[in-house]
Amino acid sequence: MACYARQFQNKSSMLFTRDILHCLFGLGGGSLRSYRWKYKLGFVAGDPMSHGEIDELEAFLSLPLPVSYRAYLSIAGNRRTPGGTRSFATSDLHGEHLRSLRSRAAALIHATGQSLALPDRAVFFCEHEGYLCFYFIADHTADNPDVYSYCEGDLEFKKTGERLANWLGGW
Repeated sequence: MACYARQFQNKSSMLFTRDILHCLFGLGGGSLRSYRWKYKLGFVAGDPMSHGEIDELEAFLSLPLPVSYRAYLSIAGNRRTPGGTRSFATSDLHGEHLRSLRSRAAALIHATGQSLALPDRAVFFCEHEGYLCFYFIADHTADNPDVYSYCEGDLEFKKTGERLANWLGGW
């Protein structure tokens, strides 16, 4: 069964990339609809956040959330079920954890004796087992921003080389 699921995912991803006019998978590459399709093709599923909950999170953070992240939250913002290629079993990136991730990242950096300042417009969206955190910069310039990380003991923040939608989708 898993083999057939992987074949379907590969063929669907191929169709997505060939859908240049976004007729099948959404009305433009950066639309909420197109990112939702991309996540679903990557077998992202879970308990969604309502649009009101997403708006409340955005207001709490006082930062604009990019379309790719809003799409993810609308599918699996409160809890993610297993799927895709990345396991999130021991990571905090859903529901009530989202409001405390920035302060937890600051505490992690402080506990390791580093004097790094958190980037001003950083939205921390994942913490893994208390030693690794991930963030993106929310600045209205990208629908699918770059992902950065900090691992306990690092001397600087590092660019992961992935875009947010790819990171969250596990592609």
